[in-house]
Amino acid sequence: MQIREFSQPVTSKKLNESLAMKFGYKVNLENFSDVQLEDARNKLRTRISQFEVNESYDSMTENHDYQKTRMFLDVINQEIMEREMTAGEKAEEKK
Repeated sequence: MQIREFSQPVTSKKLNESLAMKFGYKVNLENFSDVQLEDARNKLRTRISQFEVNESYDSMTENHDYQKTRMFLDVINQEIMEREMTAGEKAEEKK
């Protein structure tokens, strides 16, 4: 990793590409509505909390399913934030 990479904003597309490179899965975010994204986020949060309660810290860092679920959650959270920012920007333009 190089220093110039720290100044680049993290987007859901970049996270999605990282997910595809690391785990071979990619989320088609355009097909999800806001409600569906929030529902998926809640399900992933529940799954992650179950991992965290039932597993030790060392086993979570090595657990492939935990890492994959965590990355899915990161992608979905970033997409939700981007959509909220976009909606806020549109509201400001109308004023």
